[in-house]
Amino acid sequence: MKDNLFLAKGINISCSTIDGISYIYVENEDELLKLDEVGSFIWCQINGKKTVREIVNYCLSEYTGDEKEIIEHVKSFIGMLLKEKILVSSSHIFKGVMQYG
Repeated sequence: MKDNLFLAKGINISCSTIDGISYIYVENEDELLKLDEVGSFIWCQINGKKTVREIVNYCLSEYTGDEKEIIEHVKSFIGMLLKEKILVSSSHIFKGVMQYG
């Protein structure tokens, strides 16, 4: 995954964050996902205007631990969301993206 890709939430996704925990409803799969604290933090960073690298850097500043493991975890989580089409990526900033969290 390229670090300079911008990430946005997919169009068939509804989400809500309650007490720091994000819940994602995937409409076309009729599935509700509950993210843990770290997943919720990453999810809230995704707004169509931040790159993978910027999101990784936010996580590195927020969490302590082995830097390599944090980077690997963040990229793995983002990769899973991209594979499931919960996220979309682009080499350009997404215009007109609603920001919600």
